[in-house]
Amino acid sequence: NGWITSSPETGAQPLIGEIGNTWNEGGALGNEVGLPTAPESGDPVSGWDQEFQNGTIGWHPDESGTWGATE
Repeated sequence: NGWITSSPETGAQPLIGEIGNTWNEGGALGNEVGLPTAPESGDPVSGWDQEFQNGTIGWHPDESGTWGATE
């Protein structure tokens, strides 16, 4: 499951997985990072990032291999 946001400035962009959950839990449309400007990119080894109007949300493993969100 996920979300699709759309605005004249960003176009329609998908939000899925843990990046979508992090954005939603941070306030969704009221989140300080704003709306996504592109789909997420990355891979299952190093993690994923998604660019937003005011920043980036990522989902990456730390040194111990534990996955977590970064803003």
